[in-house]
Amino acid sequence: MTSKFDQKKIEEYLKFLGLKKKYKFKINNCEICGNKKNNIIRSRIHIGKNKNLFDIFCYFPFFLCNKCNLLFQKYKIEKKFYDDYYKIIYRKRIYKSQKPNKLQLQDIQKRGKYLLNFLKKNFNQKKGSILDVGCSLGGMLKPFKEKNWHCVGVDPDKKWVSFGKKYFNLDLKAIEAEKMNFNPKSFDIIIIIGSLEHVYDPNIVLKKCFKYLKNNGLIVLEGRGNPIGNSMMFLNHNHHRIYSLNTFRTFLFKHGFNHLYSTDKINLTGPVNKGGLKSDNTIFYIGKKKEIPSKDKFKKYIEKFRKDFKFFKKRFDEIDQKKPLKDAIILN
Repeated sequence: MTSKFDQKKIEEYLKFLGLKKKYKFKINNCEICGNKKNNIIRSRIHIGKNKNLFDIFCYFPFFLCNKCNLLFQKYKIEKKFYDDYYKIIYRKRIYKSQKPNKLQLQDIQKRGKYLLNFLKKNFNQKKGSILDVGCSLGGMLKPFKEKNWHCVGVDPDKKWVSFGKKYFNLDLKAIEAEKMNFNPKSFDIIIIIGSLEHVYDPNIVLKKCFKYLKNNGLIVLEGRGNPIGNSMMFLNHNHHRIYSLNTFRTFLFKHGFNHLYSTDKINLTGPVNKGGLKSDNTIFYIGKKKEIPSKDKFKKYIEKFRKDFKFFKKRFDEIDQKKPLKDAIILN
């Protein structure tokens, strides 16, 4: 199943957001394997609710790579759009405020404590240096700092970085992940908690992570990998791509990381408070820095985990049958 690019329909979404500028679009090949031949799995995404709390959907196709099974947006808006979106709209739409509330501040520290305890217990990580890519407020680093870790965080949101620096007294830098710059082999651990879906170019980010990690250093990923409710409720433009445990594994192998641990059953960052920062339906992956594989070895690795498109189509259809949409508004 394929889909023709319909820019006018996607522009309906920009009107909904309230962004009046004109933005360019481009065709996006698979970011993991570069494959150009992909099938559409859903043509519409969830973009929010109206004042009557009806769910709103619009045209914004998601494709599944036929080779490595990455689920991603094939039609990508230029980077300027995402810069404007995250500066002007994102925090207000997600949290209804440009400032964190008390529960969010408590939650983010609790999540960091859960992760620290897991790493200590299972990988003997007692003390070292850690980088949080997409750190937001940086609160997940606070429990590490209290145990005398050297902690650094990067995030493009200047307001939240500024707040986090003062509130948590942490070394946070307001910069995009693609532009971060550290000395080679500076960190024992790099964590990317729910952010690799958002970055504009994940290949640049993972390449830098490999460079900045010490030999045998760990990378920890958290992603929004398990669909809930109707499948279109799972898809939105904030997530440029959505990973599975297999695509996490394949992507990290491409950039020189070997598999250590992965799960979609255990929440490594713990439960959250009601009204706090959500971490439901997430997947986790931990890799160890080793060596970047040859192109031939990477191609063979992809084949180990690839499934047919029909497998995923059937899975999404089953989800929709269990929870069909109700009171939905379709913009186009």
